[in-house]
Amino acid sequence: MADYFLWSVQRCLERSEHRYLDLLWPKIGLIVDRDDTRKSGAGEYYSRKRQIHQGFRQPE
Repeated sequence: MADYFLWSVQRCLERSEHRYLDLLWPKIGLIVDRDDTRKSGAGEYYSRKRQIHQGFRQPE
């Protein structure tokens, strides 16, 4: 199971393909994107209430 969860996050981050991650959000508590340091040195945090949106890694 963990492998599928990580794979769905990878698809979302690398290919902007959200359909797999959208199916798993009810089972996910928190996603920490340590590589996204645009706003904070600690990275970005995503949860059910603050989900990863389409185009989230586009330059601002």
